[in-house]
Amino acid sequence: MTTKRSRPSPPSTAPAPTSVLSPLDTFATRGWVCIRNLLSPSELRVLRDECDVLYARKSVEDIVAQGCVLDVMAQCPMRDSDSARVNSKCYLTARAKQLKSIADDHQVFTSLLFEKLPTVAGQLLADCTEVETPTEVFFFNEHYVVKPPKSHVEFRWHRDDDEQLAMSVHRETIVPYVSAWCALDDVTEANGALQFVSLDGPSELGNDKVENLQRRASEPVTAKAGDVLFFLSNATIS
Repeated sequence: MTTKRSRPSPPSTAPAPTSVLSPLDTFATRGWVCIRNLLSPSELRVLRDECDVLYARKSVEDIVAQGCVLDVMAQCPMRDSDSARVNSKCYLTARAKQLKSIADDHQVFTSLLFEKLPTVAGQLLADCTEVETPTEVFFFNEHYVVKPPKSHVEFRWHRDDDEQLAMSVHRETIVPYVSAWCALDDVTEANGALQFVSLDGPSELGNDKVENLQRRASEPVTAKAGDVLFFLSNATIS
């Protein structure tokens, strides 16, 4: 997957809503937290519309073969020297050109990708590292995950950094990153709720049997459309 790194706007210094601050003390130990109603109705609409556009471009068979992942920038490969890799405005311009976004949608993604979600991620990372100010964050990548109707795709127990960083040089020196998993539809146990194994438990994923992971796992984390799950890349999820 093509990755992008770009400096977002500085995190807001204004006090965060109680719904954002209250889970901080559990994120560092569990490795995940669900923040309810974080997406506004307009943000949710724009994300859904864009997801529908990407979904319509591929057959169900192709989507299943790609693990139900729709890469936003799949049709716009970037060279290492491209400005879009390190400049948020250039990235958003390339993104809008590929997806033919309208001006209003462009503003939504500017705010969501480089202000709103990074601000929360910075607060969570700051709590993990026990620093007083939000951690500086960088944009890594984005994609949609869509399970076609009546498909049988399942996500095995895994860690995101094992999947995303497997080919990285000096992998052992890369610190965990934060993923923001935005629910675009209501998520139930029947249609794909995530489960997590807490970070404060045993971490030998490769040697752990599925039944042991399942026994230590959280209850399926159901979510309403507009909720956002934040989790560390070294958290064990399914």
